[in-house]
Amino acid sequence: RETLEDYYPQILSDFQDPSITYTYGNRIKGYFGVDQEELVVEKLVKDPLSRSAVISTWDPRHDPVIGGSPCINHLHFRIDARERLHLTVLIRSNDMGSAWPNNAYSMRKLQKRVLDTVNEQREFPYQLGQLVTISQSAHLYRDWWEKAKQIVEVHLKEVMPDDAFVPD
Repeated sequence: RETLEDYYPQILSDFQDPSITYTYGNRIKGYFGVDQEELVVEKLVKDPLSRSAVISTWDPRHDPVIGGSPCINHLHFRIDARERLHLTVLIRSNDMGSAWPNNAYSMRKLQKRVLDTVNEQREFPYQLGQLVTISQSAHLYRDWWEKAKQIVEVHLKEVMPDDAFVPD
């Protein structure tokens, strides 16, 4: 929990540490000369059914060439007919052991902040919807293999009955 709490300010702030190639917060809030989170809120307030409330962190001028490019590339905010704010996040390359928990937690915090900001301008509040992460390349680095195996051994029976993989 401490690691998660330490990480998410990088997503919610436009601060750019000069020793780090990028932070998501900077790409979201200031890097392109515009606060994309603010634009998403404005869009959802004016047009709640919009399908174009998106944030991009990818810079096509530099990221394909210089490396150190963001793994989270695209955030899509959408309010559904039941008045829930959903967030879908496209992740180009996803370290499922170390990075995914931090990123998912931070994206949920961002989703909640957008929801709260939109709701400040409404008489009847929207509700928090789903967070969906789509990993284009999900992977575990070798230093996580043993930890992942232990997690599966502990939790597999909770989600999978003993006879789920009975051979023919």
